[in-house]
Amino acid sequence: MTPGILSGLVRDFGNLFFLRIMRRYVAGSSAKEAVDYCASLGSPCMINLLGEHYRSSAQADRAVEEYEKLCDEIRSRGIDASITIKPSQFGFEAEDVRDPERFCGRKMLEAVSYASERGIPVWLDMEDSRFTDFTIGFYKKNREKHDLGICLQANLNRTESDLDSLMRLSGKVKVRLVKGIYPEKPGKGIADPGNVHRRFLRLIRKAFEESPETFGIAVGSHHSEAIELALRLQQERRKGFFQIQVLKGVLPDYYRGLRSRGVTVVEYVPYGKEAFAYSVRRALKNPGFARSILFGIFFDAYKKLYS
Repeated sequence: MTPGILSGLVRDFGNLFFLRIMRRYVAGSSAKEAVDYCASLGSPCMINLLGEHYRSSAQADRAVEEYEKLCDEIRSRGIDASITIKPSQFGFEAEDVRDPERFCGRKMLEAVSYASERGIPVWLDMEDSRFTDFTIGFYKKNREKHDLGICLQANLNRTESDLDSLMRLSGKVKVRLVKGIYPEKPGKGIADPGNVHRRFLRLIRKAFEESPETFGIAVGSHHSEAIELALRLQQERRKGFFQIQVLKGVLPDYYRGLRSRGVTVVEYVPYGKEAFAYSVRRALKNPGFARSILFGIFFDAYKKLYS
């Protein structure tokens, strides 16, 4: 059995395994389960369909169909929710089309348009640095016609320049600042957590201090220093759009405390049958999981499949 086939089998087993043990972090396998969870929460959510690095146009087509189903569920239940999408789920790496990037842009726009017609905001998740130019280009091209936001990651060397380019845009802009969870090669990003954290704080300050009121800011973090900095800057340099965004299942008591202070806290709620890649990235950030011999086989398969 070749290493690629073995890694694929580990991934397939991991999808089932993680859906069972990571229910704290993943809201089940269906759109209905995700929407049910958000309805029970009673506060804003952004919902993400798990799955990435699709190699065929048929997989991208199915992603569009699933997001349309998700939008229908959100609208029928009347919950306060946005959706998040990413290029590798919509054919950016499709091997059966002549121009994968053009195909991907068309498929992403189908999902964005469907959501917009139903009054549902869309966030563009940022993957590793191979996707950054495309994602920012898609955002700039479509932001004026649709309610779009985009994610920027502090661990990429280029992010300060990317933030500058977005702050120069006219009209409404929405940016979510995060530390970043995708491993990067030397020269593309930084790996040291302390350096990433310091850069993250610097980007938060820059976004508030150097952008107009129409520049919307979401801070995706569970670190109290980053959140308190953002809250203080929002008081000093108020933006028309401001959110704290957090991951499902991480520090729920802290979320509740923020909400009790009147802070808009939006929970990132992933769902779907393809939980492997997302769950491995989350596990790698958890010292208990990262040191586990049991998880070692999943970490090794992830590197072989996605690095």
